[in-house]
Amino acid sequence: MAVSAIFAAFLLVFGSFLPGPAGSAHAMTIDFETDDNGAPLSPGAFDGTTAYDGFGVTISSTGSLSLFNSSCGPDFGTTCSGGDDDLGTGASFGTEPQGNVLVIQDPNVAPAPGDSGDGGSITFDFAKATTLTQVALLDNDNTDGGGTGIFLELFKEGVGAPTVITPALGVDNLLQIIAFGAEGVGIIKLVVNFPGSGAIASVTTVPVPAALPLLLSALAWLGWVARRKKATPANAIG
Repeated sequence: MAVSAIFAAFLLVFGSFLPGPAGSAHAMTIDFETDDNGAPLSPGAFDGTTAYDGFGVTISSTGSLSLFNSSCGPDFGTTCSGGDDDLGTGASFGTEPQGNVLVIQDPNVAPAPGDSGDGGSITFDFAKATTLTQVALLDNDNTDGGGTGIFLELFKEGVGAPTVITPALGVDNLLQIIAFGAEGVGIIKLVVNFPGSGAIASVTTVPVPAALPLLLSALAWLGWVARRKKATPANAIG
């Protein structure tokens, strides 16, 4: 393999993280405002199996999923759906308006969107390993007597046990941004566990570039060549 090919693979991988049409691994934020085709999503029942399948992401839950319009309350002159004022966002609550957020539907207020006080879990399955950079949580204040609020499980490709992240317990209407480092690399599944009520405002990922295996192979080959040359005497013939 020529050095020029290695350099090309390097550019392809790292260039994919840069803005522009040539990039293939830009940061992607699922904020529940539009689907994978850019079509607006409306508050109400949410089908996580189709909304983002074009991105290689499917979303499931232990209960029914709904989108709740959190841009409600005094800043917007509207009543929050289902009486869930604790999911409201905006200046009055000290946050940026978040629009749609994902909740496990409360059957007691259906069909009006509202988060279930019984808790449950929401699972994001990624068709290919991805780098999870952050998750935004809303209203992480319900322990349901267990002492722990919402907690996240990050499953890596080829690793059985998940990494468990337990954010600090918050209060009503608090927007929490949970950022990840090395623990967010190579994720194939994210499980967000709710002991009670709460919502997911957004999930941000950076897909692993398709050219990365090529670069790793090229670097491995280059290392093998270097070792071979070092092991061969300088005056060797043939």
